[in-house]
Amino acid sequence: MRIMFSRKTNTKNEGKENPTNNNFGKPPTPLKDYFYFKWAAYIGIAAAFVVTGFITKSIYGQYEFCGSSLCWKTFFDIYSPPIKIATGTLLLLGLIGLVYRSTQTTEQMIHSNKIWDHELRQTAFSRYLEHNKMFIELLNRLEKEYKIRFLNKSGLYDAWFPDSKIHNFNISLGDSDKGPIGAYKKLKEASEVALSHAENCIFEMESVNAQYSLIQRSLANLGVDANSEAINFIGLIENKEIIQKKLEITYAVLNPLLKISDNKIELKEIDPDMLKIYKRAEYEYRNACTARNIKEDDKIVIIFGSASPPQGIKFDSKNFDIEIHQVSETELKNGATKELRAKLENNKEGQRDNMISA
Repeated sequence: MRIMFSRKTNTKNEGKENPTNNNFGKPPTPLKDYFYFKWAAYIGIAAAFVVTGFITKSIYGQYEFCGSSLCWKTFFDIYSPPIKIATGTLLLLGLIGLVYRSTQTTEQMIHSNKIWDHELRQTAFSRYLEHNKMFIELLNRLEKEYKIRFLNKSGLYDAWFPDSKIHNFNISLGDSDKGPIGAYKKLKEASEVALSHAENCIFEMESVNAQYSLIQRSLANLGVDANSEAINFIGLIENKEIIQKKLEITYAVLNPLLKISDNKIELKEIDPDMLKIYKRAEYEYRNACTARNIKEDDKIVIIFGSASPPQGIKFDSKNFDIEIHQVSETELKNGATKELRAKLENNKEGQRDNMISA
């Protein structure tokens, strides 16, 4: 008895430390060895025998054995106390057995849940380490391939995947304007604006700087060091010239990051032809500024391609003309639209002096 109780206690303690130590292959404690069941049976049987002994002793020599129904009735009447004790004991043992089975089922369910939780935590831990390793290897490869440098790579993982923990694996990118999602939103905005420029073949000069700013900020959101070899240029002109390289790096970093996350978003890339137009427009504008006294708050629009109704606007990315026009605030109140472009096309034949040339 002492050895059995000691062994049972040790098994229970080990199970608390590690749920997997409890082996479900071992049979549970038999009902006959269950403390309350065993002692209820002992006490009930003993009580029945003791009462039977007292009754038998007290009536010894008073009755003779016979097989009639009256004799049997007398027998059950005399021995009804031990019979009732035995019957009550059986009922009590049955009730204890039900409670025992219910307790066993509950304990097994609790233990099964502990094992399941333990396995989930172990799986989450393994997947967390694997995903973190994949993330660091990705950044290392991008650094080598594009000659850039990331600031605090381990810190970037914690910042970009805030819900990914050792025991709670979650690869959703954090919805922050300072991480990959912020870079995605800026590039999405830049892409949509560039698409409208390509469709209308007209844009405001101010939007060029706005597009550049979005691209610059999206790269910064991705934790790329501004002093990295590939983008470390000094001066305004050099920075404008390198914008396509910065955009290429931004896409190269952001696209694989989205693939190792479970954020269901797609990145529409900016048409590289539009970057050629922006750069050409900026160059033409700088040269044309010497032809007129252009003020800082003057409204300037750029048109490109050729309009030949009814075919509509045609744009050849390899061979296109650029025209710089000065417009009024009233003309620009609805933005740089196709209608404004058509108006400028119709009026450039000397009907008004709005075209700026170098």
